[in-house]
Amino acid sequence: MEDIRFKVKPQKLMIMKKVVLMLVIALAGAGLFGQTLETWNESVLRPRKMIWNLNRAPYAWLQFNESAAISVAAEDTWYTVSQGDSLWNNGTTSNMTLTNDSLYVTVDGSYIFDLSLSYAATADDTIHIGVKKNSTVYQGPRAVSIGAEVITNSFSGVLPNLDSGDTLIIQIQNSNNTDNPTVVDGSAVFRLIGYD
Repeated sequence: MEDIRFKVKPQKLMIMKKVVLMLVIALAGAGLFGQTLETWNESVLRPRKMIWNLNRAPYAWLQFNESAAISVAAEDTWYTVSQGDSLWNNGTTSNMTLTNDSLYVTVDGSYIFDLSLSYAATADDTIHIGVKKNSTVYQGPRAVSIGAEVITNSFSGVLPNLDSGDTLIIQIQNSNNTDNPTVVDGSAVFRLIGYD
């Protein structure tokens, strides 16, 4: 008589293979998702980290609405829009640090900004506004005054590849003479658009 205890029917063999395959996949998945953030493969971590950080993305919204004369000692020279190091100390920041009218980056990445500045100028002043990153100034359009008037100048831009510790400062320049413009109000928004 033939012993059938160790024979397996083909249908049952196929089911057993599927069960074993599912167990292998489950164990591999448990091993992958059981890792800590420090041991994740970068290609797996990056998209998940970006989603996790979405609500923690750095930004700064700064504004002022008080007059401050900016001393201009020389033409074609950039000067910080400041008054006793506290002109811009209004508004709010998240994951960026504002100290003495200087904004400090704390997260590597590319940022966009929107800057608007109103100032009183005298005849024939040619005023530029800009955002200074460390020692480089990103310059906006110029505005030429035709008399004693208040001019509003605005521009937007991208600050690529900022590193933690970089400094951002709002600046102004008179490229026609040494008249002192008086800023009367301003607003600035900086926000992260992509992690490096």
